[in-house]
Amino acid sequence: MLTSLRLGLPSALVAGVAVTLFAQAPADTPRFSAEITLTTLEVSVLDRDRRPVRGLSAEDFQVYEDGVQRPVETMVEVKVPAAASAPGAEWLHAAPRDVAVNTDSSGGRLVVILIDDGSFGQPDMMDPSAIQKTRQVARDIVNQLGPAALGAVAFTALNDTAQNFTHDKTLLLTAIDKAPLFPSPRPGAGNREDCYGGLCSIDVPRRVSDSLAAVTDRRKVVFYLSVGQRTTTRGNTVIDKTLGNAPRVAESRRADEFDALLAAARAANVTIQSVDPGGLRTEQDLALLTFLRTVSENTGGRAVVNDNDPERHVADLLLESSSYYLLGFRPSSPVPPNRRRSLRVQVARPGAMVLARTDVVPPVVRTNRAGSARSDSLDVALGQAVPPADVPLAATVAPFQDGKNRAALAIVLGIQQSDVLAGPDALARRGGTTPLDVTASVFKPDGKPVGSVNQRINVTIKPESSDIWHFESLSRILVPPGRYEVRLAIRTQQGKTAGVHTYVTVPNFSTEDLALSGLVLAAAPSPKSAPADRFKDLMPVVPTTRRVFTRADRASVFLRAYQQGRKTPLPVEGHVGVVDATNTRVVDQRFLLAPDDFRSSSAAIHLPLPLSQFHPGAYLLTVSLTAGNQRVERTTRFEVR
Repeated sequence: MLTSLRLGLPSALVAGVAVTLFAQAPADTPRFSAEITLTTLEVSVLDRDRRPVRGLSAEDFQVYEDGVQRPVETMVEVKVPAAASAPGAEWLHAAPRDVAVNTDSSGGRLVVILIDDGSFGQPDMMDPSAIQKTRQVARDIVNQLGPAALGAVAFTALNDTAQNFTHDKTLLLTAIDKAPLFPSPRPGAGNREDCYGGLCSIDVPRRVSDSLAAVTDRRKVVFYLSVGQRTTTRGNTVIDKTLGNAPRVAESRRADEFDALLAAARAANVTIQSVDPGGLRTEQDLALLTFLRTVSENTGGRAVVNDNDPERHVADLLLESSSYYLLGFRPSSPVPPNRRRSLRVQVARPGAMVLARTDVVPPVVRTNRAGSARSDSLDVALGQAVPPADVPLAATVAPFQDGKNRAALAIVLGIQQSDVLAGPDALARRGGTTPLDVTASVFKPDGKPVGSVNQRINVTIKPESSDIWHFESLSRILVPPGRYEVRLAIRTQQGKTAGVHTYVTVPNFSTEDLALSGLVLAAAPSPKSAPADRFKDLMPVVPTTRRVFTRADRASVFLRAYQQGRKTPLPVEGHVGVVDATNTRVVDQRFLLAPDDFRSSSAAIHLPLPLSQFHPGAYLLTVSLTAGNQRVERTTRFEVR
């Protein structure tokens, strides 16, 4: 049964503060020319107190490629926005967005919180206080990230709760809080082959560094939370002294892995800030910390060790990467595949420390079935930590139960007008069509694939540009209940790629006493969608990624409620609330879903949005349901112009 409500607005509506719904890059975000002959290099410069040196010019830098100086042709100083409170309601800064875009990822930092849970299984380090301190430090890092930062949470032993890069602090904090950490995450996990002798404590940060090598326009920092490993130094490597009866090959592998870690971090310009949550150590335990000091000192970071309150150093560690420079220089010739070139950057400031990549990383090369090489593909767009954004994309995902009691993801990919879609002759071809390959893939938090769909669509190139997403591709994938990352990518006819990542949690619709589907918005006018009937069995509307409207537009909200975990459905009290940017409540309405509304397995809720009655500004809409002692809710942010 469909519940349709007309939302009334109080007469004392207060005008909201006009803000951009999609968080855009800061004004000083670099926008280099698309000329492919320039190499982009991100450089941090710190003074003797490890504070950023600001105000440098291109003339202050010298870049050497394979020992030969190359001219710096472009330079932009990037100042990362702080996490300090800004004007307006708290939800403007804290409420998650249900639409992900790939146009807000430049100008901030990439921050990985890497928790070395593999090190917590050491017999003399099973200290619950260290686990508690680990969570506290990790949460402090998340809470002090600025609005432009992309954060991720990963683990060396068990990644069941890992979280890939996102602006959503709620997702990051959930990954930290739900991680088992202690005692040993899973029987035998600490003794896995790849963790034996602490190997995973070395291999995982190396793999994290490798994954960030392709990102060349952002500062990259890994906060490595570890109690350390029992190690000794020999030359530039660290090897284990306490492998017991393990064969010498394990010791050799450990040394090789450590060399690979340092090389990968330096090549990708990844700074590793080690933080020891173990507190003050005995003299015997101090040997654990040599590993952490060596990792940080060789990657431009510093180690916070032997300290009962390591969290007090978080602000200073983040400050070090709060300002950096993007240099554009012309290499001597194109970098061929599989051939790295060394880089060295100097700055004309006495005593300054320079953090920059040490290699020019060659492009990724793959071979298609015909045997020809290509350097851009859907695989690249799907797999990169920060996907390419040659074409602006938006994505939203909503879980529903289909007619066979399966959970289905309703995936909407918005594709914005861009000359890249039609290639070099885009202007001449406006009004024509161009084919696009679209892929939607779903992954578990530990990276294991769940499902994928591919389709080819034809996009019409409009005669003029548009402020709204001008085409939307609709996909659906069946998944079990759980938490997932959804990665979407397109490839143009000319081989250009773009991607966007988002996240979704799928309830167990069949067993929960009260569950809600995802919340979708429908709008008119709306971009053309294909195939338009993809979700006709799930909902009576065509969802859109649009979240910015005019007062002349028409929009509505749709979602479904489920009570399949109960033998007999209960009455459900519903509430619809909308607040503006000053946290003034402009909609406050209650409704009731009777048990009979659930006769067809779910109750449909359709809510028109009276956009003509909203003043220009940003709004947060919340739909909540309560049955017995169960409460569920969904939110969405939107803007009226």
